[in-house]
Amino acid sequence: MTPKKSPSRDELTAEKIKLVRDLIASCVRHSDIKILFRNKFGGDTRGAERWILLAYQEMRAEQDSSTEDSKAIAIERYEMIARSGKTITRDKLKALERIDKIKGNEAAVKIESSGGLNVTQTPVLSPAEERAAVEAVLKGAGDAATATGD
Repeated sequence: MTPKKSPSRDELTAEKIKLVRDLIASCVRHSDIKILFRNKFGGDTRGAERWILLAYQEMRAEQDSSTEDSKAIAIERYEMIARSGKTITRDKLKALERIDKIKGNEAAVKIESSGGLNVTQTPVLSPAEERAAVEAVLKGAGDAATATGD
């Protein structure tokens, strides 16, 4: 009979983080996670709190990377809509607005609280002005694409 091999440090670390992540995903309260963690691995409450913190940091890092990937995919899709010759002007403008929103380039809205609420908005463009604005943006995007070799 061979003796039971103890897990390596990396395996133990992965097991601890997996346990804590599974408990967090199951909506278990932190106080219960600490109790379950201490019962399984021993140690004190501070040790369990550190593992909870590590699990949250790992989950946050995964979420940030997937969020950036999702943003890139959405921007690519909206750029295709904006460049398409078959898309109507309104949809092109909406695509450009959504690209700005994803990138965080939304125009600021000025709010004054003296005596009442005054909100300044961007002016409504006529169809000819819309076409000119879209063509200018697309021309700039086309120039940038040719400069990068796309």
